[in-house]
Amino acid sequence: MIANNADIINLLKSSGFLWGETQESLLARYLGEIREWNAYASLVSQGDLEKLEMHVVDSLSLGDKCQDIVY
Repeated sequence: MIANNADIINLLKSSGFLWGETQESLLARYLGEIREWNAYASLVSQGDLEKLEMHVVDSLSLGDKCQDIVY
């Protein structure tokens, strides 16, 4: 899980994300829901499920870039 991956957390922090226990807990819950419901609804492929945390980081890293487009 992401809680054990200091590199990912450091990447998020260096990208300007406020990161603490609350965010970590919410993200772990979200990832758990995706994993649980994936068995019923095929939300992501099995290969992507194994690297789900990295997909989240990729998506979050686009946040500051998308902000320029919206505003």
